[in-house]
Amino acid sequence: MHPSAGLHLERKGDELVVSAARVAIAPKLFGAAFAGFSLWWLTGWSRHDAGGDLAYASGFLLASLFVIGGISLMLPRSVTTIFDLGSRRVRRSETVLNRWSLRARSYEFTEVAGVGIVWSKSDEDDLIPVIALKNGAKVLLAPLWSFARTQDGFAACDKSIDAICAATGLQKRDDLR
Repeated sequence: MHPSAGLHLERKGDELVVSAARVAIAPKLFGAAFAGFSLWWLTGWSRHDAGGDLAYASGFLLASLFVIGGISLMLPRSVTTIFDLGSRRVRRSETVLNRWSLRARSYEFTEVAGVGIVWSKSDEDDLIPVIALKNGAKVLLAPLWSFARTQDGFAACDKSIDAICAATGLQKRDDLR
């Protein structure tokens, strides 16, 4: 497993800070290939007679969106979740390029049903650590593709979930598959 992969736990007074960053190379390579293909399509489309302004504009817009989507897959993402034991709140923020905040949310401990691992329905080797809310929603503790698909990755994720549950008093959920 990559040394910086997985969940990192740090205790700061009454707060447990859980951070994770996506370090897998596969999404970055896929994003580069996808953006490259879309850029090639975009340049070909700009020389193409689409048969009308609407068809040309829609093809150009679609290819531009695909280029942006490919580039967004290449950007590093990180998730920081703070379990504030004093106020009994969970604050989660997701950033891109370790600088710009994409999303920030907070939850009361009373809204949390537990912490566990969700296994992908299509790939039994893909795991995602989550906070399960009582309303059925699942909040990711790490960006997708944060854990290596090895036994070491599974063990590291499970050990981190156990440590979070021990520090916060939240229930470990093994039924989230």
